[in-house]
Amino acid sequence: MTVQDLGERRGRRPRARHGGGPTMALVVGGLCGLAWAAGLRGFMAQIAGSESTVDWAGTFGWILLPGIGVGALLGWA
Repeated sequence: MTVQDLGERRGRRPRARHGGGPTMALVVGGLCGLAWAAGLRGFMAQIAGSESTVDWAGTFGWILLPGIGVGALLGWA
């Protein structure tokens, strides 16, 4: 007989796990991926110097969105 069985016999509910589930893993992974991609974009701007230009489609479509996707996949894994 386990401790959980004893709790169930006494009418207590089992304790909730605080893992957050797969949704929380995807959200946290996506946020970490966004932070990584934004840091990488800032680093690229520093390396390029004054020749660096901001193109909204390029920055968001080709750098930040893939960073969110990769981060979410890593969080899911």
